Amino acid sequence: MNPGLSLAEGDYRWYILTYGQGGESPEWSSQQSFSVDLPEASQLVNLTQQVERGRPQLTWEGDLDVYEWYNIYMKGPAGKVLDQWYRRSDPAFECVAGQCTFNTDLYLAQGEHQWWVRAWTTAGNGPWNNEPGVFTIDPVVPDPPDPAHVEILDTGIPGYKHYRWEPVAGASWYQALIKRGSTTVHEVWYLHADICTDTRCEITPSLYLVNGDHTLALRSWGPGGTGIWSTPVSFDISAGEPQLAILDTPTGLQTSNNPLFTWQPAAGASWYRLIVKNDAGQTFFDRWIHASGICATTCTLDTDLSLANDDYSAWLQTYGPKGTGPMNTGQGFTVAVPIPAAPTLLGPADGTVFAPGTVSFSWTKEQYTTWQRVQIYDASDRIVLDEWYQNGHVCSASECELQISLPEGHLFWQVKAWSQAGEGPWSAETRSLTILP
Repeated sequence: MNPGLSLAEGDYRWYILTYGQGGESPEWSSQQSFSVDLPEASQLVNLTQQVERGRPQLTWEGDLDVYEWYNIYMKGPAGKVLDQWYRRSDPAFECVAGQCTFNTDLYLAQGEHQWWVRAWTTAGNGPWNNEPGVFTIDPVVPDPPDPAHVEILDTGIPGYKHYRWEPVAGASWYQALIKRGSTTVHEVWYLHADICTDTRCEITPSLYLVNGDHTLALRSWGPGGTGIWSTPVSFDISAGEPQLAILDTPTGLQTSNNPLFTWQPAAGASWYRLIVKNDAGQTFFDRWIHASGICATTCTLDTDLSLANDDYSAWLQTYGPKGTGPMNTGQGFTVAVPIPAAPTLLGPADGTVFAPGTVSFSWTKEQYTTWQRVQIYDASDRIVLDEWYQNGHVCSASECELQISLPEGHLFWQVKAWSQAGEGPWSAETRSLTILP
């Protein structure tokens, strides 16, 4: 057993107390003793650093598993820029084979910087290193991305584009400016580390563009400052009229109260509106859904509806960069969830005898059910338990289980299930059990 404790230096004693169905044992075990004698943190050595896009990565040697915290101190031309304790388990640390690497989130000003590091254990602080790590930030204002290497690509959904360019030396951030004519529709900064590899930077904004002429301009930022805008790259959105979308499913008789709605993608459509009503005209669903979340070779939508047994109709309408498309004629379907079959009792076996305590009952979960009724009665037909339980409280994918404490005596039990069509029959058998005094 590992209790996951972090103990300070000192002497300790430990004991065990057992517990079972009959309760706690009356006495603790005899004591066992141990001591924690942690070494003091040693001086760390061989400090090195690597600076990329103005952000230093710090490395040192002398790491031990017992070091729980590191204190990093850094100063620059204007004085202190960092004096912070970090857990060794921090995601910014990577400590392997006696060496630690720490990725800072700092963007540093121009000039020489020095840094020191020390470790901590429960025995106390270790010493600072004698010789600081030294590095120089000499930033330049980064150039803009080269418009000759800017690509504007289709996403497969009308009105949405994917943008790609080559990384710029010294750039930590990129700003993308998209205009429709003279109107700005997108002006967002993106962190280099989030969107770039060594060879390309890519973004796919959740930006819906209507038909028309557009431009993309880019500029960079680094520790040396903000660069100039690139020459704008022109592109156009020219989607055709959104075409009619026709439902494939549901149709006919449905034994699920939450049928899937499927259809083929329609040309020129970026959005789909689904309407579901019953024959009395009551609306159960009316929503526009973006194609990116539901469409690939087929569009599939789980509405998470819970429809009663009834007759329904569904309509689809499209929308794209050129406007609203047509709506199909309503497609009918019928929800007819059946009455569930009788559950099969699984356990306990008929005639089982139990000591006082909790008894576990189990039975099959029949298709279409949402509730389970458990009835327990004694030899005089006196009801001991008669309760309905939601599937989510007592059932897994294929079985249901109920644990309950019962009074002494000779008892009988049976189970039935319910769906939205009504109650099913009782289990084919009634089993008996005995609870001893």
